[in-house]
Amino acid sequence: MSLKNHEIFTKSLSFATFAAFALFTQLATAALPPSPGETLTLEWNAVSEPDLQDYRVYVGTQTGQYTRTLDAGTATSVPIDQLEVGQTYYLAVTAIGSTGEESPPSAELVVTIATPPVPTGAQLSPNETGGLALQWTFPSSAMGSSPDFIVQASSDLVNWTEVATVLAENSLGGDGQLEHFSWPVPTTADERKFYRLTARNWLGSSTTP
Repeated sequence: MSLKNHEIFTKSLSFATFAAFALFTQLATAALPPSPGETLTLEWNAVSEPDLQDYRVYVGTQTGQYTRTLDAGTATSVPIDQLEVGQTYYLAVTAIGSTGEESPPSAELVVTIATPPVPTGAQLSPNETGGLALQWTFPSSAMGSSPDFIVQASSDLVNWTEVATVLAENSLGGDGQLEHFSWPVPTTADERKFYRLTARNWLGSSTTP
């Protein structure tokens, strides 16, 4: 049984116990508070060969060198546990045929458990429609984390409410060092509002606003 690398993986990483945050350089950066070990569920596309017997998942801390092997059976996902915060992991999947032959590995996915940096340079500026926009920058080197930017609003600087989520894919562009973002501020007559930002990764962890 033959299998092309791209047939297994697309951008399909999802996480079981947690929502997710990934570095799509070949995949993921993730963040959580320190704990004995974190768990993610890796998912991939099914192959079309009728004689599929098993999927095999390889996990290691160096590219191309795997120290753990997980058998998924014919399921297209498998939980990977005992992941350490601060560690980078390299993941690959192969397919096993009914006579035991193993396909070449999929494209390697890289997963690093880390916290997204804080958005910088936040300011209110006029936009092209005559209103105001909240604008900020984010390090280009951290864009692979596919962060969500969370906009919070308050009228008293004490009680804050989440009012918007801006995805990394909505970047206005960058200069190689910083990516630029903008969010149109709703116009409300005679109401004073304060705004602040945080970046939330796909494991649900946020930086301090």
